[in-house]
Amino acid sequence: NSYDNIKVAVGILWRDHMRSWVAKTEEIDDLEVAVEELKNGIPTEELLTNTVGIAYVYYDADFEELSKMLSETFQFPIIGVSSMALLDHEGYLVYGMELLVMSADDVRFSVGMTDRLDKDNYEEKLEKLYDAMKGDIQEQEKLILAYTGKVVDADGDIYVKTFDKISGGVPVYGGMPSDMYTYKDFKVFYDGKVVNYAAVVILVYGNVSPITLVEFSISNETSLESQVTKALGNIVFSLGDKTFIQTLEEAGLSSDNENVIKEYVQTPFVVKKEVENGETIEFLRNLAYLKHDTGIGVFLGQVPEGAELKVATVSVDDIGKSVTQVFTDLIHEMEKRSDYQYSTIICTSCTARYMNIIGDKNIEGNAYKDIIPDDINLVGMYSYGELCPTKSSDSDKLYNMFHNETFTILAL
Repeated sequence: NSYDNIKVAVGILWRDHMRSWVAKTEEIDDLEVAVEELKNGIPTEELLTNTVGIAYVYYDADFEELSKMLSETFQFPIIGVSSMALLDHEGYLVYGMELLVMSADDVRFSVGMTDRLDKDNYEEKLEKLYDAMKGDIQEQEKLILAYTGKVVDADGDIYVKTFDKISGGVPVYGGMPSDMYTYKDFKVFYDGKVVNYAAVVILVYGNVSPITLVEFSISNETSLESQVTKALGNIVFSLGDKTFIQTLEEAGLSSDNENVIKEYVQTPFVVKKEVENGETIEFLRNLAYLKHDTGIGVFLGQVPEGAELKVATVSVDDIGKSVTQVFTDLIHEMEKRSDYQYSTIICTSCTARYMNIIGDKNIEGNAYKDIIPDDINLVGMYSYGELCPTKSSDSDKLYNMFHNETFTILAL
């Protein structure tokens, strides 16, 4: 049974708000040293009724051995995800690993992992996992934390749509594991099992009040702005009455190359999509490929027909200033919810943003490290795609979305 490795922590006594701890190590070669350092950073005697852990790990570690050692060392479920680089309270961390531990009496966690997913079985396997994790629990979860390996010949939207369908629209936060652009060394793990094309999931129940924010860090929108008149999934055939490439050429943005991911990393596309009642949401898409024989463009996420598409630019100054602003907004939002005590911030930033800050990798970290209160723990990773709710243009209603080139935040 693929779902035997599911654990549910159910609280009986509600005594305290959720607490968290973060342990980190810069050691990835000697795992005995690394795990010992992580163990020393977590005061297990202070853990409450229900506990869960998330390990963010530099992609080049021995994940099979690490997963087994963590399971043997800690007496609570831990999921893990690979990343090309990490974020913590002090900023950027390239080598090493972080272990976030969350524990509470009035919050419960259900943890599980799929086996290998593909474009034909992902929906069925995610639904089976979700049903198995729910078990006899009648309560609706407040949050789905998910780290989801990129499925071959599919985009990250499949996860958002599937979780929306099976949960009825519960907020989904997380991202896709990354490596150093080999696209074969990313992976997730849980309970001694390591898979690349799989999903690890935590369902969160009880007394939590999640805050999610997204930040694009864009400015200087270009002259290209048009409506998508023909599209299928992540492929755009035409804008207005012209092919996608013809529209690029008219705006002076085309390329003779087929693989254009790096060429367009500083010029993401802003997609404006109508959702319901005339409201709209915006999200970013990275252009990946051009097919000159057919005039189409292929993106790293779905672009729906009828959406408005425009090109913006990203600069290093935009990234630093906008991250400072979004964390300032986050602190204000946390202060408004005075009846809830926050302990944890999880960040997921895009690897495309990482490419844009190649000269100073700590731009995002420096932008927030003086803003975060000392009693708040922060962890984060660079992802091949971000899962995070986004607000509509005209209300506070949240819509689960898969993002490209976006900085996302979850506060718990």
